[in-house]
Amino acid sequence: MRNMDDDKLLRDIIVSFLLAGRDTVASGLTTFFWLLAQHPRVIDEIRAESSRVMVRREKETLASFEEIREMHYLTAAIHESIRLFPPVQFDSKFCQQDDTLPDGTFVAKGTRVTYHPYAM
Repeated sequence: MRNMDDDKLLRDIIVSFLLAGRDTVASGLTTFFWLLAQHPRVIDEIRAESSRVMVRREKETLASFEEIREMHYLTAAIHESIRLFPPVQFDSKFCQQDDTLPDGTFVAKGTRVTYHPYAM
């Protein structure tokens, strides 16, 4: 980095990246496993799929990236969990210039605009 401001900016970006990922991953996984507990048939399907996909292996106990890509039911279950309960409860941005929303509401430059995926 060229100067202290650049170093501070880089530090702030890294901290924001790490903190933003922590809560969303925890929330997403918690909801996914809660939904699995509510729907044991889905657990059975995921277990059967992983057994079919991972049957070709020898001693490895963890699935490879290629094997995980073949697990379409697991992927669909994760996507459905995220669709039903988005891990990001809200997001906000600051308006960069004066603007007007489609319903005619004026939004001044610098105004924080927040949206809630749960409400959409």
